[in-house]
Amino acid sequence: MNLTLRWHPAPAASTYDLQVSTDSTFATTVVNQTNIADTSYAVGPLTANVRHFWRVRGKNAAGNGAYSAFSAFTTNVGAPAHVSPANAATNVSVTVPLVWRPVSGATQYRLQVATTAGFTGGTIVKDTTLADTTKVLTGLGYSTQYYWHVSAQVASAWGDYATAWSFTTALAPAGVPVHLAPANNAIDQTTSLTIRWRAATAAATYHLQAGADSTFASGFIVNDSTLTDTSRSVSGLGYNQKYYWRVRSKNAGGSSAFAATWNFRTVMSVPTAPVLLTPAANAIEQPTAGLVFSWRALAGATHYTIQIATDSTFASGLFRNDTTLTDTTRTITGLVQNTRYFWRIAGRNAGGPGPFTATRSFTTLAPVPGVITLLSPAHQSVVNKDSARFTWNRPTPGATRYWFEISPDSAFGFTSVDSTVTDTAKTYRPLNDNATYYWRVRGGTATKWGSFSEVRRFSVVVTSVNTPQSVPTEFTLAQNFPNPFNPTTQITFGLPKESTVRVEVYNLLGQQVAEIASGVHAAGFHTVRFDASGLTSGMYLYKLTAGEVSLFRKMMLVK
Repeated sequence: MNLTLRWHPAPAASTYDLQVSTDSTFATTVVNQTNIADTSYAVGPLTANVRHFWRVRGKNAAGNGAYSAFSAFTTNVGAPAHVSPANAATNVSVTVPLVWRPVSGATQYRLQVATTAGFTGGTIVKDTTLADTTKVLTGLGYSTQYYWHVSAQVASAWGDYATAWSFTTALAPAGVPVHLAPANNAIDQTTSLTIRWRAATAAATYHLQAGADSTFASGFIVNDSTLTDTSRSVSGLGYNQKYYWRVRSKNAGGSSAFAATWNFRTVMSVPTAPVLLTPAANAIEQPTAGLVFSWRALAGATHYTIQIATDSTFASGLFRNDTTLTDTTRTITGLVQNTRYFWRIAGRNAGGPGPFTATRSFTTLAPVPGVITLLSPAHQSVVNKDSARFTWNRPTPGATRYWFEISPDSAFGFTSVDSTVTDTAKTYRPLNDNATYYWRVRGGTATKWGSFSEVRRFSVVVTSVNTPQSVPTEFTLAQNFPNPFNPTTQITFGLPKESTVRVEVYNLLGQQVAEIASGVHAAGFHTVRFDASGLTSGMYLYKLTAGEVSLFRKMMLVK
């Protein structure tokens, strides 16, 4: 019905005239086109199922040539042009109109729809009585590909089917979700919570609405239609507020109905910080087992959290972090002796945790210090009467202070006591000439004393000579005498003024091996005795330190 007529060129022709008629005499024409510059011409649409005649003549400036002999052809019935849905369209509704263009002269159309491309099976429509160019299909399956084509009838002849088109229907509509949490009419819900629902069939996304308005006309806190999961976290809710929520599902096929509206109410505001009772702030000597922590009950709190740590920031050293308490007391065991701990309490309800109290600290009971080992002077030794220096080791368990006791009586009936010593050394003066003394030490904590050390005895001999008539003009350190020596020798030094003096002995490695004198000495010359019984033969250095002055000499011990 739409075709192109072609002919061979005529000699000397510059243009052509074309006639098409349903009459071989060409008394009437359906095409009468002149001055065609080419040797072909498209005609149509012609009447379907009709015999046509056509002829051509050439022309130039000299005139018209003769018409050719006519040729004849019979038109068929043209296939209708499909319009919609577009070929290979997707997400098409299961109720869809099929539309095509009319064919000239057609009196009716026939339509085939099938689920196979060759229309050999799965045919759902085969209608030959259609007078219109539209056919509405209903009841199609979801997610199904369909094929369709149409042909036209002109007079009594049916034309060919148009090339088949296809379309695919949309997914099945998503099912209605089932609400899960918070439960309908739930109370005491936190101000930050998660709304959850069951997955709906065929759902691609979900639309959640939540707010303080039961009609969802306003007051939204959530109106999110992009959710792909079956939960949504919600925060910033008000305390003691009623909220409403609902969910529907969606996919390419459309949206489901909203599930029935549920509601919930949030908690009252979180509790304030409790008031601590025991142990008192900065308490000491607390037991390591059975220590009771207590605080005042807090209105609105359903639970309490206790934290105990050796770190005041609670970032480390966390000893307890108990969040399950419903009472206002907690008994703790397993604390470490002589350790400072920090503790605090916070209340909690369904709305969340309240603030922690200010931090308190306490110190556990220190262990009784161990027995001290005395170092110097040695038992039954001889010491300088002007200033005797007593030393001892730190005990295990340790001590924070020491009780130094010295007496001329072995039963310590007449005793001098210093209980304020914090170092492991004590310089004691003066001592009586040619007297015998006894001394001992014990360690202590803030609240208790340990056992005494062994008792040591020493004698006092006049070992310094002070000659006021002969006062040196500068600090001097004389060569020891005798030298070499075995095992004792005398060391003399001179002081131009009263000074704090130390006389020490070192080996050649620079290690101190003895302290001969220590303390304040008057101006003048002084002689001290050095006993090297515990040393091996060799060269030694002895050093005088007086104020900012330091003097050295060598001496030889030969055994």
